[in-house]
Amino acid sequence: LCISSLEDSKNPYRFVRSIGSQLATQLEGFQRGLESLDLEEVFSEQDPGTLFRRLIAEPLSKCEPPDSPLLIAVDALDESISTTGQTIVKILSERLEDLPPWIKLVLSSRKEPAILSKLSRFAPHEIAATREENIRDISDYLQMRFKEQDLAGLIEQTGTSPENIIALLAH
Repeated sequence: LCISSLEDSKNPYRFVRSIGSQLATQLEGFQRGLESLDLEEVFSEQDPGTLFRRLIAEPLSKCEPPDSPLLIAVDALDESISTTGQTIVKILSERLEDLPPWIKLVLSSRKEPAILSKLSRFAPHEIAATREENIRDISDYLQMRFKEQDLAGLIEQTGTSPENIIALLAH
């Protein structure tokens, strides 16, 4: 999660180390791939793209692929935009192809030209909040939640129909 007001969340070195740490705790076999590395040397790496390749891509290439793809989500890439040369977007645009094919990424961002141009070769998919199927998904989710006893009771106390609240929130 990138947050523009938190420098740490935009730091490409910290981003790479965070992904590596999460993989080490969540993916069987990744930790073994790390054990073969001189981590002190790897962490002294000055280029975050090289750090990504050495700390993430190379150990992943030694892992047994899981039964289903592994999903890595990075939210709010637009918040990571920086005036410095190295950014999270730059690392991802340059190093994604180093990852094994069973690794999938979901990257979210506002429509920032700087981000879209760097990632355009990966065929980004736009999710428009106003598309009918998205409104329907929200409405379906709210209907499900409003049937829960606690929420249903609160809604009943307001004297407003659940359908009106759902329509308002979904819109």
